[in-house]
Amino acid sequence: MRQLNMHAEVWQPPLSGARPAYRRKARFAIDARHPHTLKMGFREKAGNAVIDIQHCPILQTKLSALIAPLKKVLASHDNKRVLGHVSVLAGDNVEQVTVKHTQSLAKAYTDMMLDFAQQYRVNVFLEDAKGHITPLHLQAPLKCHTVDGYYLMPGPNDFVQVNPVVNQKMIHQALAWLSPQPHERIADWFCGLGNFTLPIAKSGAEVQAVEGVAQMVQRAKENALAQGITNIDYLHLDLSDEKQVYEALAAGFDKVLIDPSREGALTVCHALAKAKPNTIVYVSCNPSTFSRDARVLLEQGYKMKKAGVIEMFPYTQHMEMMALFTRQENNE
Repeated sequence: MRQLNMHAEVWQPPLSGARPAYRRKARFAIDARHPHTLKMGFREKAGNAVIDIQHCPILQTKLSALIAPLKKVLASHDNKRVLGHVSVLAGDNVEQVTVKHTQSLAKAYTDMMLDFAQQYRVNVFLEDAKGHITPLHLQAPLKCHTVDGYYLMPGPNDFVQVNPVVNQKMIHQALAWLSPQPHERIADWFCGLGNFTLPIAKSGAEVQAVEGVAQMVQRAKENALAQGITNIDYLHLDLSDEKQVYEALAAGFDKVLIDPSREGALTVCHALAKAKPNTIVYVSCNPSTFSRDARVLLEQGYKMKKAGVIEMFPYTQHMEMMALFTRQENNE
């Protein structure tokens, strides 16, 4: 951030949450090469070996408690060599397990997994080598609540913020900085399932929500309608494509929120600098690409009014941040 010459008064208090046991999502690697044992856990730092675990202190307690019994089931059959990895997700109402497999699973194996699902009251999905996902047991539709009573319903491979407490604080801060009003047109780009979109729409603003994964766009639209939200226009677009970005901006917006992946939003920021919305809130998971993109906005007449870091991943060096940009003429 040093190259942006950010003034001290710009910085806001950091957002953080409780620790440990904060994380609601994880993916476990599997090593089933030995005929009599199965390792399930995380890969070692700077290596490929699987570190076998019985519990995980950074996972939510209800997920950590599933590790040992789940591993026992997965290790209990000769068919275990076809396992790829295992993903777990804790909703607010149910936990979910997704088992990746490279070949068809024997019925005896899926029967044992079904018994596990029923005993522990969890959703279990099976994902084959082509990425096709089949539900084995659905205890309940999984819901992840955000703010203002809204919730997301992620599929097994959908992105959802892993730290629910900090996510709620992040949404509240973004809304305070964006300050959506009923008469405004607001864009929420890289919107995912609607983490920011739904509470923005509550203001009564006309919202355009853009996401690059078609299945997530459809699920986000269905999720919004199920909660009675109709003032969102969902679009499936590639926001790294200059033509699609400019077409999406053609109608004009008062305010824009962007929450890109680690690659950042360079094409979008160049387009926003020309479109000149009054307010831009940028949520970043990569300080390097944020600095690059922010420089584009600053050089084209925007001023960074606020910025703050977000501790979404305690115990790591990973840092997220949020910044508020406004047009220079609005600051005079």
